[in-house]
Formats: sequence, C-alpha cells, structure tokens
Amino acid sequence: MTSKNTPRSFSAPLYILAFIITIVIFGIGVYVGTLFDKSNLSRISSDVESTLQRLESAQILLFLDDSASFCPVYKTELEKLERDTELIGHRLNLLSDKGATDIELKKQYFVLEAQGYLLSKKVNERCNVNDTLVLYFYSNKNCEKCAAQGEDLLRSRDQLSNSIDKRIKFYSFDGDLGSAVADALKQKHYVYEYPTIVVNDKVYRDYQDVDTLVKIFSGQSAISSGPRTDG
Repeated sequence: MTSKNTPRSFSAPLYILAFIITIVIFGIGVYVGTLFDKSNLSRISSDVESTLQRLESAQILLFLDDSASFCPVYKTELEKLERDTELIGHRLNLLSDKGATDIELKKQYFVLEAQGYLLSKKVNERCNVNDTLVLYFYSNKNCEKCAAQGEDLLRSRDQLSNSIDKRIKFYSFDGDLGSAVADALKQKHYVYEYPTIVVNDKVYRDYQDVDTLVKIFSGQSAISSGPRTDG
C-alpha cells in the first residue's frame, strides 16, 4: 500500500506536451490577429480611395460652377465626407495602438485630410460659411506635449460646441512621417516645431492649453506666433 506522504511522480513528457500546446495556441492567436489587422487595413485603404474619389468629384463640381446655387449640395456632401474621414482616422488610430501601422496608408489618409481641408476652404469662401479650420501638426517621434495637445484640442471643441454658431474642424498631420502633402503644408505655414496649430491661417506654436484654445476658437484671442522664414 502506498503511503499518503509519498510524493506523486509527474511525467516530463506531459509538461512538454502542455508547453507545446500552449505555444501552438498562442501562435494561432497571433496569426489570426495579424490576419484580422491586415484585413482591417485593406478595408481602410479601400475606404480611403472611395472617399478620395468622392472628394475629387465634389471639388470638380465646385471649380466648374462659380455660383452659390449648389452651396446646399456642397455643404451636405462635405459633412458626409468629413464624418467618413473622421471615422477612417479613428480606425487607423485603433490599429496603430495595437501595433498595426501602415505608413503608406497613413500618408494616403493625410492626402484625404488635405483634400478635405482645401474643399472646406473653398466652401467657406463660396458659400459664406464661417467654419474654423484647424491644422494640427504633431510628431510621434519626439514630442512630449503632442498627446496632451491632441486631447486638449478635442476638449476645447467640446466646450464650445453649444456656445458658438460655427463648426471647428481639425486636420491632423504627423510632420515627421515623410508625407509630401504634410511637408507642403508645413512649408507654407513655416512649421518647424511640434506641436504647432494653424487656425484659419494663423500660426500658434508650442502647446496651447484648453483655455487658450477656447479663446482662439471663439475669436477672443488674435495673438499668433506669426510666420518665421528662417526655420
């Protein structure tokens, strides 16, 4: 009869088998996750292309007709395009947070944002719209204040959502990504540091807190950094 105090013997092969099964399950999970991320990136790329085509169609119509008769159409279509663009950006950020980043797709998204920005400027001019257009330049490489600046931009817009009769639109660009369209906008506005905000063509360099942003967006503060051509 075996003593109750006799230690049980464990088979080493069972441990090895359990370890192998764990590794296989983990590998399958990683593989499936990678496929899922690639599938999402592919769908986002398709959505970017589709939205770009719609933007270009709206721009063509805008440039072909100088009258304001189509303004209701422009504004309605622009609102739809901006909602779609914002959703695409949100999906890209979610994937980026998971480590799934496609640099070329992000550059393509910046082209989409720039097209939306230019179309918004034309609609503002043509249709007597008073929307505030904000370019936000940041860097994911070396910018301690950029994350906080992005959050404060959203907070300031939320604070003003019910107190002013105009919309505040954000167009964000990673200035260190190597995007040609972002570089062109940086050159136009003399952006040489991050974060930098351009509000209706007025440049505000370095971090701006919520209170300052609220004043800027509501028209209470007209003090900007101004252009600097030696940067």
